[in-house]
Amino acid sequence: MRSMVDQVSPEVVFLGTSGYYYPEDWKGIVYPKNLKNSDMLEYYTKFFYTTEINSTFYNIPNIRSTEAWAKRPLIYSAKIPKLVSHDAKLDLSEAVDPFLQYMDQMEPLFQSEKVLSLLLQLPPSFGKEEEIHFDRLKRFAQYWQELVPRKFTSKNRKIPYLVVEFRHKNWMKEKTFDLLREYGLVYCAVVEPKLPPRLDITNEELFYIRFHGYGNSPWFNYNFSGDQLNEWAEKLQPIVDSAHAATQQGKKRKVALYFNNHFSGYAVKNALYLAKKMNLPHKNGTDCLQKPLYALNAPSCSSEGKKQKSLDEFF
Repeated sequence: MRSMVDQVSPEVVFLGTSGYYYPEDWKGIVYPKNLKNSDMLEYYTKFFYTTEINSTFYNIPNIRSTEAWAKRPLIYSAKIPKLVSHDAKLDLSEAVDPFLQYMDQMEPLFQSEKVLSLLLQLPPSFGKEEEIHFDRLKRFAQYWQELVPRKFTSKNRKIPYLVVEFRHKNWMKEKTFDLLREYGLVYCAVVEPKLPPRLDITNEELFYIRFHGYGNSPWFNYNFSGDQLNEWAEKLQPIVDSAHAATQQGKKRKVALYFNNHFSGYAVKNALYLAKKMNLPHKNGTDCLQKPLYALNAPSCSSEGKKQKSLDEFF
């Protein structure tokens, strides 16, 4: 068992937020008010060793962006474009071209081995046509398995993990998890109201979890309470300790935790709270916050100052 005195390596546990480019929500709270938008990623590195790249979901990145990301002292989990997941709905006849374009544009990050994982976030509608959608996921997994040798193995590159985030309850069946295990895909555990908080590990090398929030409409705008984070710390501690122990024995084990509640800087504050509670990798950048950590034990945890929207309105 890892001593809580010893901070686990940032090469074992990856703790950060889902995105960093939030000029309206983070300036004056996380970032200085007068910080240039172009300097936000550099400032983010004062807090964490990793981040999810959200922008790649909305648009295939250009080479200039991925070259700039590769120069930062960060490890990334990058979202696969919605052209693949939401528009094509994993139909290979429509999904392959944008996926290959995306992979080509990500080349600077692959070359620098800065990519921990690629996040395939599926829409809430994906799963309603259960048999068709299951078959599409299987075929995409097979395609990924065929792509890996020529894209990574043949070039002696680190292979990023393919992480799958489901948003429909039909996927919470054992055949889904069997499929993920068969192809070495990583199940994305989620903290959100519409799916159960399953903590399945489908690829023994990586456990991955995203924190969204609780309630009827928590998306992006939820501030976890101290009690809630303490409860999650208890659940996650054995997973972190197991990964730490495995790496001490020369095995590959990693844990990735990302907070997606970006409004008002909640993601940064909640991640830093969990980092201190569990002694997880982070940088001593708390003093760089423009406002102190909120009192997380306040009885009301969700933000009432901004209109919350349901997930379906976003995707």
